[in-house]
Amino acid sequence: MPLTAEDVKNKQFTHSRFRGGYDEAEVDEFLDQVEAELARLHRENADLRARLQAAEQALRDAQQAASGGSAGAPAPVQVGEDPQQAAVRVLAAAQRTADEMVAEAKRDAEKIISDARARVEQLERETQERHRAVIGNLDAEREKLERRVDELRAFEREYRARLKAYLEAQLRDLEGRGTDTPRPAPATTAPPASGPATAGPAVPPLAPPAQPRPASPFVPGTPPGQPGGGTSSGAAPFSAGSPSSLPAGFGGAAAGTQTPSGNIPAPPTLGGPPSGPGGPPDQKPPSGFEVDEGPEIPPTNG
Repeated sequence: MPLTAEDVKNKQFTHSRFRGGYDEAEVDEFLDQVEAELARLHRENADLRARLQAAEQALRDAQQAASGGSAGAPAPVQVGEDPQQAAVRVLAAAQRTADEMVAEAKRDAEKIISDARARVEQLERETQERHRAVIGNLDAEREKLERRVDELRAFEREYRARLKAYLEAQLRDLEGRGTDTPRPAPATTAPPASGPATAGPAVPPLAPPAQPRPASPFVPGTPPGQPGGGTSSGAAPFSAGSPSSLPAGFGGAAAGTQTPSGNIPAPPTLGGPPSGPGGPPDQKPPSGFEVDEGPEIPPTNG
């Protein structure tokens, strides 16, 4: 009884009760291989049988054609050719056909492989081009951001320099306002009286003359140009550079004398000895200025 693929596929093995048998997975795998091989052999056998039958049929047809030809034009008859040689010839032709089909299949396979390789190379080129394009865009964006950062740094440096210059200017302005404040005049004492000393009340020391101040004094925080705001630089409304700008009663200061601030006149000096038994000098305040008399000093008994 011939063994077929179905027999191998449907074969059942009994399990041993007392000891372990073969591995079922290995047995099944082997049976699958046997089934595949038997199926291939059966197909090959059937193919060969079909080819043999075709060759025999072709031989019979050739013999019938040779025997049934017309008398006027007899068909050439191959003398001495037996059926075995004809079968060999047919098998050779079939082999050539099979070889041609195999060669054509190989050519088709090579063509498919070459097309696949060309497609892969094309995809690689496209991928590289896209990669270069993306890298180029990123480089351009990076350069743009770097230029923007440089611009911001330059703006920061310029802004810091301007802010520093502005703060230094404000500081110099404040220092100039501080030095422009009038300083008090040095205290003076009355010269000793000529002649014999007489008993009487002691003459108190002269109080320093009141500093002249403008009718609208400078008020800190007042904008320039308004009453009490002073000038833009905080300087006095007159300058000691010209004698004509000094008001009356300031003749004691030398003409053209400037203080370290450059725009404040020198403090006035007394014009002469006191008039009277010890009173303050008879000096009128300049026009346009108010004089702070200060508190009165009561006479003391010696």
